[in-house]
Amino acid sequence: IQHVSKQIAALQRGDYQAAFQLNSPSNQKRLVSAEKFEAIVSGWPSFKMLTLSNTVCEYREDNVNGGDDDGDDDDTTIAIANVKVVARNNSEGSGVDPVSFVFDLRKSDVGKDRWETDGVRIEC
Repeated sequence: IQHVSKQIAALQRGDYQAAFQLNSPSNQKRLVSAEKFEAIVSGWPSFKMLTLSNTVCEYREDNVNGGDDDGDDDDTTIAIANVKVVARNNSEGSGVDPVSFVFDLRKSDVGKDRWETDGVRIEC
């Protein structure tokens, strides 16, 4: 939850470079650059909601798995988690329905105490 709230805070202050850096290397590769990330986030109304300062988010750990084997015979484990975020526009009379997101996270290969965002889905 702390990682996701940090990423959303970066988006809300317009620091797309900091928000981009919180993504996993594979997600960064998919997104190409902080500029492209900004275009994607600000170009979709649902995702744009995460950038607005008047958006209030509720966070809930949806799934945490700290020990799934990565499929080979070594002792390496992959730690994954899903954090559900319900974003609500807090402006009076906004008329915008809450949007639910699921942030797919994984522990970093670089620093085992560091989480990275592997992807974000809009929950229907």
